[in-house]
Amino acid sequence: MIRSPLPSICTALVGLLLVSVAFGQPGTSGRPGSADREAVRKKVEDLNKRAYDIRSDSIMMTIHLAREAVALALGIGDSTGLALAYSRLGMGYKRTGEPDSAVYVAEKALGIAQRNRDRVGIMTSALLLAEVDRDQGRLENALSVGQLGLEVSQLLKDREREGMFYNSIGTTYMKMGDTRNATDAMYKGLEIRKSLGTPKDIMESRLNIANMYFEINQPDKAKVQYQEYIATARESGSKALLAKGLNNYGGALVKKEDYIAAYPYLDSALALYQEVKDDRNMAKTLHNLGIAARMLGRDDQAERFAQQALVAFGRIGSAEGLASSMLSLARAKEKRNDIMGAIALADSSLAKARQSKLLGLEADAHELLAELYKKHKEYDRAINEYKIFIVLKDSMINDKVVTELAASEMKERFNAEKNLAEIQDLKNKGIVDQARKQRSDLQRNGFIILSLMLLLLSVVLYRNLQHRKRLAKQEHALYEQRINDLMRQQEIRSLDAMMEGQEKERKRIAQDLHDRLGSMLSAIKLQFSALEGRIEELRADQKEHYQHVFGMLDDAVGEVRRISHDMIRSSLAQFGLKGALEDLRSALHAPGKLDVEMSLFGLEERMEQRIEIAAYRMVQECISNALKHAKADQVTIQVTRSAGMLNVIVEDNGIGFDQARVHEGMGLGNIRQRVAEVHGAVRFDSRPGRGTSVSIDIPLA
Repeated sequence: MIRSPLPSICTALVGLLLVSVAFGQPGTSGRPGSADREAVRKKVEDLNKRAYDIRSDSIMMTIHLAREAVALALGIGDSTGLALAYSRLGMGYKRTGEPDSAVYVAEKALGIAQRNRDRVGIMTSALLLAEVDRDQGRLENALSVGQLGLEVSQLLKDREREGMFYNSIGTTYMKMGDTRNATDAMYKGLEIRKSLGTPKDIMESRLNIANMYFEINQPDKAKVQYQEYIATARESGSKALLAKGLNNYGGALVKKEDYIAAYPYLDSALALYQEVKDDRNMAKTLHNLGIAARMLGRDDQAERFAQQALVAFGRIGSAEGLASSMLSLARAKEKRNDIMGAIALADSSLAKARQSKLLGLEADAHELLAELYKKHKEYDRAINEYKIFIVLKDSMINDKVVTELAASEMKERFNAEKNLAEIQDLKNKGIVDQARKQRSDLQRNGFIILSLMLLLLSVVLYRNLQHRKRLAKQEHALYEQRINDLMRQQEIRSLDAMMEGQEKERKRIAQDLHDRLGSMLSAIKLQFSALEGRIEELRADQKEHYQHVFGMLDDAVGEVRRISHDMIRSSLAQFGLKGALEDLRSALHAPGKLDVEMSLFGLEERMEQRIEIAAYRMVQECISNALKHAKADQVTIQVTRSAGMLNVIVEDNGIGFDQARVHEGMGLGNIRQRVAEVHGAVRFDSRPGRGTSVSIDIPLA
């Protein structure tokens, strides 16, 4: 939702009207004499100078001094001083996050200067207005105002301001996506500043050129400019300039998500800003440090930096900074699973962004709230937040004038719609789960009834079950002994062959049960059926006994069929990857001889059969290598399924190997081949005497 800029403009108007009433208007009878007028004019000039000098130390004092200068200039009709005072006031509003008020007073300053043909005033106000328009996304306006200021500076042969306007125009072109014109303008500004020999201005141009190269994805060129700036700043001995270069480079690296490289630059910049007591830039550095620390998993530092940034932005009165740091702190609390605390901060950030008409931050707050409500399983509220976020992104995309600038917004909008669909699916899944629970209750009740019916049959089958248990226990003991013998003799050939043999044997036994014993039982049943015609001739007690035996025979036929069907199914096909891996772990685990630990996450839902088979065979191959070559007695298996990716990690405490010298004949080639068949990636980490870790990533999409 785009909010009207009227409230903040009205605030600026009321302030100006109050000072006008207090000091009188031009042309009134209260105007002072010529001597007094000159003293007031000098006072206005002094106030404007002081407002500019302390702009980096105290924004609120800058605004206060500028307002006093506006009042005095209005009182004596000093249009030159008034235009400059409006420019100083606009500069203060810009830095406190009141862009609409900044635009309003900057336009007033430019209008007064143009009417008075005050060329210096035109350049001063044009620089401010171009910067504010650019920050607000009014790029065509920013370019037009910048061109006006450039023409005036060239007319006056004011080379210093000409360099400033070239720099401003270049920055605007960069935001418009016009790389060629941006580069041309910025280098023209740099050449002018070189000719004037003003080191600080030269460094500013280099910094803007570096930022431009980083924005257009030419990091090598950007790095050269950043390093030249930082080297020059070190030579100058200016801690403030050095901090600015370090902060800009670190901030650019954060935007490109290179958090490891960004961290030391930002950390050094923070120390310098604290030393020179630059609260404004220190707040920005703390904000970037918080982002970098959070993305690097340094949760304690991330929360601390975000909290310090919030306090620093509060000191300088930056609404945009407060909204941004609240969001950063909310994300830090989200990582600590403090969802309710994160929601409260995101709500505060949203309120601040709405109050200051910061559309981008308002959209970010809605997006974060949607994610938080999704985690809290408040799906209706999450869906509503995503819908608002999409509307805001649509309005921002429509306001863009260049396709390249809209591309990132379109991507965020697409991701939001995708998340919206996922949340709707989760909501629907909750309904399905409830229906499934009801069905499960019915099945449970049916199972209880069926259990009571089978209670009589269980007595008959008890001895048979006991016998099967003893056989199973003996078979398990024999299997464990076989595994131990294979480990001692290092003669494990392939777990694949073992599994295939088991499947064939199960299938053969199942077929024998079904074809031979099943057919025999069916034939016996048929013979009994032939006697049905003589049932009426039997006595009542014999008839009842016949029916009881016939029912037991019918149950036996069904039991043989069920057993044969159960045996013919493989654990992998029936229970999926999770069940198959658990079976594998149960088969291999022998406390004191071979300890197998397993951690499975996200495998509740089935995947494609080829993926499950491939992953299972890879785990088998890794375990085979651990037993055959590594002489391990401890194996850890971790299988994690995330969005679009299946990760498999198998670690052992074996003898390890030298990766620089090992050849593919040790089983690594088999793993690489299986991974390649599913378009995955594999990494081996091993050193002699330190065990081996195999990490496999398999794409699911």
